[in-house]
Amino acid sequence: MTGFIFCCLALAYLVQTQSEYLTLVSSPSSLYIGVSFIVASAIAALSKRVYFAFVYDGCAIGVLLVWFSYWQQIFNPEAPMFYLFPLYFALITAAVTLLFLRRDELLDEDTLKAMPAFSGVLNLHPAIIATAVLISIAIHSQFLLFPTTMTLFIMRFTFSSYLAKHLSK
Repeated sequence: MTGFIFCCLALAYLVQTQSEYLTLVSSPSSLYIGVSFIVASAIAALSKRVYFAFVYDGCAIGVLLVWFSYWQQIFNPEAPMFYLFPLYFALITAAVTLLFLRRDELLDEDTLKAMPAFSGVLNLHPAIIATAVLISIAIHSQFLLFPTTMTLFIMRFTFSSYLAKHLSK
């Protein structure tokens, strides 16, 4: 989800510096571009030909665009969440990717064998989590629901990536 990390950092920079390009990201066309990313990611996920990291990345970027352009209309544009949420998403995604996906020595063989069974018991399909993220954007009165569900989305990406990496061996 490298593209998502870069988009989050770019958005945090634009908000912090109050750049003139911020109006492009908060415009209604940005909302439509975000929805297009989400729909394209859903279609790509159904095709099974696209590597799922691109699907997660496209969906996460789309959600970020939809969230920012929709909530800019509702909340005060100078609210700290417009800077802190993208920064949090970038940091948590980078940390989880570097700590878990890049370090194979962290898990023993028994844990690797139990992960597919745990994935079946957990039964949280990525589409369910993505839908929960989109619903959390719509429920703006509970503004901490969005970063919580987005964190769950990022953790599901990490878990799926780890399973795909170790089951293909």
